[in-house]
Amino acid sequence: MISFNRLCFLSILFIILLSMLTSMLIITCRRAAEEQFAERSAAEPSAPAQNKALVTFISGVSFVLQQNDWQPLGIGDYLQGGDTVKVAEDSYCELQFGGLAAVRIEANTILAIEELFLESGAGNISLNIAAGSVLHKVGKLRGDQKFDIKTMTAVMGVRGTRFGVRVDEKGGTLLAVKSGALQIMPASIGVDGLIARLPEKEERVLELLQKIGDSAYTVAADQEILITKQASMETEASFKELEELVDTIIAEMETTLSEEQFRLLDQRVEGVIQSVSSFVAPPAELSEESRKALEAIEGIRMIDVPDVVSEIKGPELVAITIKVEPQDAEISINTLPGDALILINGKPVGRGNFSSTFPLGNKLSITVCRDGYEEKRLNITVTERGGSYEV
Repeated sequence: MISFNRLCFLSILFIILLSMLTSMLIITCRRAAEEQFAERSAAEPSAPAQNKALVTFISGVSFVLQQNDWQPLGIGDYLQGGDTVKVAEDSYCELQFGGLAAVRIEANTILAIEELFLESGAGNISLNIAAGSVLHKVGKLRGDQKFDIKTMTAVMGVRGTRFGVRVDEKGGTLLAVKSGALQIMPASIGVDGLIARLPEKEERVLELLQKIGDSAYTVAADQEILITKQASMETEASFKELEELVDTIIAEMETTLSEEQFRLLDQRVEGVIQSVSSFVAPPAELSEESRKALEAIEGIRMIDVPDVVSEIKGPELVAITIKVEPQDAEISINTLPGDALILINGKPVGRGNFSSTFPLGNKLSITVCRDGYEEKRLNITVTERGGSYEV
C-alpha cells in the first residue's frame, strides 16, 4: 500500500512533468508560428501580374463573365484582356490599370477589356462599352502607351485626360470631357484597319488615309459630343465606298499608283470627311447633367500598386468591407431618403455596403448616416487581417 506522502510526491512529480511537456509544446508551436510569420513577412507583396487590372472598389454588386457564366466580382480580384464586367443596379466598381489609369464603371453597365498590356514606358489598353456609363481618370500617356475606348457607334483615342462615356438606350455615344482633350470618330470609320492592309511602299495612299484621322473631332475640357446610331450608319456608306476602292487598288497594284487612281482615292477620302461633318454635330459646351456626372471622377482613387516590371515594391493592400442595416436595394443611390449613406473622410462612397482596398496602416474615418437614424462613425486602422464591419 502506497503511503500518503509518497502519493503526494508522485502527484507533484506528475504535475511538474506535465507542465514541462506543455511548455515544450507551446514553445514548439510558437516557434513554428514565428517561422511562418517570418516567411510571410519576407514574401513579395501582393502585386498585379503584368497585363492585369486590379479591382480596387465595389459598392453594391458586380460580376465578371467567366466560362459563359456571370460570377460575382470581389475586391482585390484581377482582370485581364478578354474579360467582361457587368455592374448591377444601384452599384458601381472601380478598376485600376497599373499606374496608368483608373475607371469607375457605373450602374447597369457592361464593359469588355479587349486589350490589356502594361509595361514600364509602354502599354496598350482598349475598352469596349456595350451599355451604360464609365468615368475615366487617365494619366498623361508617353511614348508607345495607348488608351482607346470603343462603343457600337464611336471610337476614341486618349492622350491623358478625365472624361466620361455614356451609351444611351438607343445606342448613341455621349462623350463628356472634364479636363484634357481626346479625339472621337464614328465607329463606322475604320481607317486604322484600312491602313494596316496597305503595302508599306504606298506612302501617298497612306498620307491620304491619314487625312481622315486628322479630321477627327477633338473634344476639349468642358465640352461634350454625341454620336448617334443614325450618324454612325449614315457615315458607314461613304467609308464602304472608300474601302472597296482601296481593296481594288491593292489587288491591281503592280509598281506604283496611277494618277487616275490617286485622284479617285482623294475624292473618296474627302467624301468620308464631308460625311462625318454632315451627320455628326461638332462638340458643344457641357450640359449641367454631364457636368454633375463628371464630378464623381475626383472620387476615383489611384492606389500606389507595386510595379512588377521594374520590381519596385508597393504597399501591401488590404480589403475592408462595410455592411449596413437597414438597407433598401430598391432606392437609387442618388435619392436623398433611402438606405444608409457611407462617407469616407467626408466624401460619399456608396449606400448599404461597399468594399475597397487600402494600404496597410491607413487610418480611415468612416461615417454612416440615414434619415431617421443616429449617425454612426467608425475609426479604423487598416491591419494585415483587413476586416468586415457591420453597422
